[in-house]
Amino acid sequence: MAFRVELSAIGEHVFPPSIVPFPRGFAFGRDGRLFLASGIGPNGQGDDTIVAFAPNGAVERTWAVRDPELSPLDLAIAPNDNVVVSSEHPFVRMGGAPSNRNLVSWYADGGIGIKAPFSDRPDDVLTLGIAYRRISGEAALADRQ
Repeated sequence: MAFRVELSAIGEHVFPPSIVPFPRGFAFGRDGRLFLASGIGPNGQGDDTIVAFAPNGAVERTWAVRDPELSPLDLAIAPNDNVVVSSEHPFVRMGGAPSNRNLVSWYADGGIGIKAPFSDRPDDVLTLGIAYRRISGEAALADRQ
């Protein structure tokens, strides 16, 4: 959406909402192109992609991202004019083992990994998570003795 400088009116759509139904970030190239990152919204609508627009507002059909693991959070234009995308990757892990011969009888963790959280470090991954583990009853009993 675009707003007046004074914020005196309701915003107007620059592009039809159907082009990027769940926008997540944008950047302008030095050549005037606009790049919009789109994700999948809470209602399941949208597409994990990046759409490029020419300076006249036309969608550039020749510019496309084909990455099945892309889930863009934000994007930026690097000094070499590459489009750098921060992307999210949620994860969940669980495990279990017989409690009569293992210290940990079960374990679970989950979180989210964010690829390229900083535009000047495209190979970095920032991961935030939480974990829980259960000490087996036999190990806890042995510790008390």
